[in-house]
Amino acid sequence: MATLTVTVLTAATDGVFGPLGGSDCIPASPRNQVHKSFLHSEVLGTSARGRLWGLFAFLPLGSSWASEDEAAIQDLVGNEMKIVFKFDRLPGAFYAVAPDGTRTPPVSGPTPHGSSNWKRPGAEWGSQFLFTEPGCWDIHVAAGHKTGDIWLDVVS
Repeated sequence: MATLTVTVLTAATDGVFGPLGGSDCIPASPRNQVHKSFLHSEVLGTSARGRLWGLFAFLPLGSSWASEDEAAIQDLVGNEMKIVFKFDRLPGAFYAVAPDGTRTPPVSGPTPHGSSNWKRPGAEWGSQFLFTEPGCWDIHVAAGHKTGDIWLDVVS
């Protein structure tokens, strides 16, 4: 008789992030809990083979964070927002999936950044997305065999 053993490991989140994000924003991706400079605008993506980071430091006028520890933004519907990303390399596939399942390309980008003071590993680029409806948005990145997702809860 064969025995199957399953070991579940908790993903490393640097001690300053909560649980990794999951589909349908259960939970939404975690925000950096360091309240210093732009770090609290940093979001950790969910990736099985790499690290995906999103820097949400450019909230549109009138928009604000709806949660202290998760990627949840209010008053974002109908607005474009610039997001800076870091991943192992520039993406081959890059899009958002709206709550209604529609695959949405970025309004602009990805535009590679030549230099930065953001101290996370990987290739850095910027992009803008238009968020057209409230609900859970999946920002998906793929580069070769590596994929990552940021689960963003657009509250309103």
